[in-house]
Amino acid sequence: MSNIMIIASYCAPYGGNFISSVKMFADKMRELKHDVVFVFPQDTKNKEWVQRLEKEYAVIYIDNPHKTLQRKIIKQIKDIIKERKIEVVYSHFTGYDLDCFFACMGQAKLVVHMHNPINIMESNDWKQRVKSKVKWKLFNHRVQVIACASHLLEYIAGFGFDISESTYVLNGIDVDRVVNSKGINPFPYDTSEINILMHGWDPHRKGVDIAVKAINKVCENVHLYITFVDKMIMDNYLDSLHVNVEAEKITLLPAVENIMDYLDGADIFISPSRAEGSPYSLMEAIMAGKPSIGTNLPGLDWQNEIPALWTIDVDDDDALAKSIREIIKMDKIELLDRISASKDIIVNKHSADAWASKITQYFVEKVV
Repeated sequence: MSNIMIIASYCAPYGGNFISSVKMFADKMRELKHDVVFVFPQDTKNKEWVQRLEKEYAVIYIDNPHKTLQRKIIKQIKDIIKERKIEVVYSHFTGYDLDCFFACMGQAKLVVHMHNPINIMESNDWKQRVKSKVKWKLFNHRVQVIACASHLLEYIAGFGFDISESTYVLNGIDVDRVVNSKGINPFPYDTSEINILMHGWDPHRKGVDIAVKAINKVCENVHLYITFVDKMIMDNYLDSLHVNVEAEKITLLPAVENIMDYLDGADIFISPSRAEGSPYSLMEAIMAGKPSIGTNLPGLDWQNEIPALWTIDVDDDDALAKSIREIIKMDKIELLDRISASKDIIVNKHSADAWASKITQYFVEKVV
């Protein structure tokens, strides 16, 4: 059986669906008698989610990822491969991809999981574009790829990368994290208003400006709640839009690990993003029983099969306002039926367990 390293340049304050998903994958590989070790940046060491993971798996910490290749990081990964007799390295979130590539040469197979939406990778910086081209030319026939959406494979194929041994698997959510939990500290929404929740990091990509415009067009008693990770970034962004938070019935909420603290009392969840890989948040909101609105983006065709999920075009605040009004005015019985059917689809096709099963199948058939 194989020794597998899961390495991720992931340093979020909360484990969320990503950690739940990769742990489920590790559990399934362990059941098949494979050994799994996790590797994370030093900055994660004191976070609660990684401490919980340490109780079940070996976790190793290396230097934080750097924008350029670092010999020290390559050596750290090489040493882990040698000491742990690692045969497969499974890299997430791009930060360590190139380091892993050079550390794995002649030592271990490398599987890279693509999470980032295309317009992040295709930044306006021409140097980034050149770097991407070099990276995927370098990886060709040497790396296997799992993408979170089909269009990401098309993107790397455009650089000449042979995707015949690669695949895509849509993200899944930890259903139990939503269904079996209630808000520990539920936010005290004003029940006389229609409370609309969205995640706002990073603000421009997540479409905070689109949401603000739409709220002002709804002509209903609505209140917009926006979660943030960095308060200063959010404040500066809203200032650039000349938004008076109090006057426009907008409330900013700090991110929390138990998203049910906010979802419990919300009426509608919106995600007017300009770019996404495969968003967990919409699936979570549906599982929490909230009608939701997403954006028509490449690779997100799955949204069309969810009856309680409305979709709009990018930058279309008029359509967002129209969809909010439609949800508000919809017959409550019909809305509940839509939500029930939507939950069934997500449990069967888009849960973290379903994701882990698909990744495990790919590893068994193509990797280990």
